[in-house]
Amino acid sequence: MADGVCAWVQGRWKDARRLCDEAAAILRERCVGANWETDNAEMYALAALFMLGEVEELSRRLPRLLARAEDRGNLLAARHLRVACFSHVAWLAADDPDGARRQLERGIGVTSSKMFDFSQLWLSGARRDIALYTAKGLEEAGPIRRDGAAPPAPWTAFPRPD
Repeated sequence: MADGVCAWVQGRWKDARRLCDEAAAILRERCVGANWETDNAEMYALAALFMLGEVEELSRRLPRLLARAEDRGNLLAARHLRVACFSHVAWLAADDPDGARRQLERGIGVTSSKMFDFSQLWLSGARRDIALYTAKGLEEAGPIRRDGAAPPAPWTAFPRPD
């Protein structure tokens, strides 16, 4: 799994998808109690699918992963699947921005912390994407720079390899 996450951070999306898918399969088949590790491998694979433009595959996998997280009562995984991993794009690709907003709101409702966490970066990017898709609510979607440009999305913070 670590190799897959490293590949993702380095912008090697095909490698990230393959390595994370392989890690998730190994973890499911050979490891007992490795739910967190399996969930993370699958979430990084989803994010890699987005970066590869494979939205159809992301949209196919997401409902199964979300249902499994909910069936297990894994609120953290369900939250991340709703807020992170570019999952909002699955609903936008289905021309369902209201569904994307509902899923984000359900994901936000799981948190009890007033502190900042990484999922808030994902949330800000997802809200901005939905606002751009619908041409509504961009002013509420997240911080905007003084020059009117949106700040860089969290996934642009990673350098691309040459």
